[in-house]
Order: sequence, then C-alpha cells, then structure tokens
Amino acid sequence: MPVTRLFVEGHLDAEILTKILNGDPVVERRGPKSALDAQTKSYREYDRLNVGYLRDRDFDFEPPEEHDVPVRDSKEGDFGWRWSRHEMENYLLEPSVLLSVFPHTAIDYWAEHLTQVAERILFYQAARWTIGQTRIAYPAWYHLETRPQLNELRLPADLSEFACRLWCEASVNTFAERVARSMNPEDSGRKFDHYFNRLSGLSDDAAEVLRWFSGKDLLAGFPDSVLGICRVENAGSLRATVRDWICSNPEAAIGCLPEFRVLSERLRSAVQ
Repeated sequence: MPVTRLFVEGHLDAEILTKILNGDPVVERRGPKSALDAQTKSYREYDRLNVGYLRDRDFDFEPPEEHDVPVRDSKEGDFGWRWSRHEMENYLLEPSVLLSVFPHTAIDYWAEHLTQVAERILFYQAARWTIGQTRIAYPAWYHLETRPQLNELRLPADLSEFACRLWCEASVNTFAERVARSMNPEDSGRKFDHYFNRLSGLSDDAAEVLRWFSGKDLLAGFPDSVLGICRVENAGSLRATVRDWICSNPEAAIGCLPEFRVLSERLRSAVQ
C-alpha cells in the first residue's frame, strides 16, 4: 500500500513537501534524522500504519551514482529514503528554479555563482566531509550494549562475578578499540586530502556542486551582489523567497526537479 504519512527532519522539508505532494501522503516533521528509521519502524510494526520517512543525506553518505533519484535508507523494508543531494537547500539552488523565481537573471548567472562559491568554500567542505565520514564510522553509544545479545526477558546462563566482569571488560575494550580506529588523526589527514582532491575536480561543474556541497553553505557563500540582484537582505531571505515560489508553484517546481516526481511515485507505489 502507498505511504500515508511521511516523516521528515525539518520545517523547510515539511513546508515544501506538503505542497509538492499535495497532502498525499501527509507530511510530518519528526526529526532528528537518526531517529526517523526507528520511529517509522515502530509505527509500522505496532500501530500498523503505513508510515515512511525521508531524511537529508548530509555528509553521512557520498552522492549516489544515479542522479535525481532518492536513495533507500531504511535498513529493513522499503519505507525510508534519503535525498540524492545533500539537503533541501540543494534543490532550492537548482539554476532552473532560481531563474523561475528571479526571471531577470539567467541560468548561466546562477551556475557561475555556484561554482565561484564552491571554490571559496572548498577547504571547508573537505573538512566537513572528513568529519562527517569519521563520525559515521564512529560506534554509536547504543552499540555499547548494557545486556548481552539476549531476549530482554532472559538472563545470561552464567551470573557469577567472573563471567559478568569478563563480559563487561570485553564490551568496553571492544568499544574503545572501535573508537580509536575511527578517530585516528593520521587517517583524518588522508581523508581531508582525498575529499579536497575529489571536490577540486567538481567545483567548476554546477550540477556536481549541487550534489557534493552543502546547500546551506552555498547559500551562505553568495556575495552581496547576488543578494542585491534578488532584492533580498540575506541568505535566509533568499531561501524563504525560493521556498515561497515552490510552495505556490509546485507543478513548475517538479518540472525543474525530477527527484521530486520520483519521490512522489515511490511514496504512492506499493511499499513492503
């Protein structure tokens, strides 16, 4: 059956997707992203509701090979997705969208400024990718379990001091080793070089910039000349202006952003 409720992270996602999807499914803000999978699974299993979720890709995953298609994110079942781009702001900065909002500009104008900002924030993005990829490898706190891998209503066979102390020390040591491996400073330096080189080869291609660079950072990097042409005071006002246009012209926005249409189709198709 189709998804009837879609959980998202933030207000911007909820505002835009409510209009893009025309209320079908109902969009609800339920962030943070780390909780969406578990929340959705709980509603599906215990309340028997056909709930799905959509999260930002952020610096947790590199862009997929296939452009403009949401990526499956849910660990079990086909009910959770993440954007192929970094976050919602990356879609607001699509040059064809910006041209529609500001018709006195040009596609090339926006492509040029996106690549210029990308060059300026290149080191910063390499650092953010390095930290993001280090963090995703970091063992989350819940992997340091407070019980052995047993049913919650079962006890270990051996409850002696020796057995309990041995299990406790082994668990902490294993966790500490994983932390040490994921936080190696030398490895971080190599990752920074890798991402700097990777992004350097993309920064002159606006389409790739929108796939690899943070949309919020790109927005923040626009110079005053761009804000002046758009007749807005700051990056927040620019984002709000584009958001309002998308909400008022959802079909036109879908025409500029194929991923919105693909998302709608997936939500309305059968979900296991």
